[in-house]
Amino acid sequence: MGQIRDRMAADLALRRLSAGTCAAYLRYAQRFVAFHMKSPHELGTGSCNCCR
Repeated sequence: MGQIRDRMAADLALRRLSAGTCAAYLRYAQRFVAFHMKSPHELGTGSCNCCR
């Protein structure tokens, strides 16, 4: 998740979110990827609807 995580962190910094909020967003993104056990490149919008 290296490049995607770095890009997400940069985007969050551009939005001037607090450090705690950025850390939480990055942590939950990592958990989301770990839950699905797939590369972030393989996940799409359909992965977000799996629990409905």
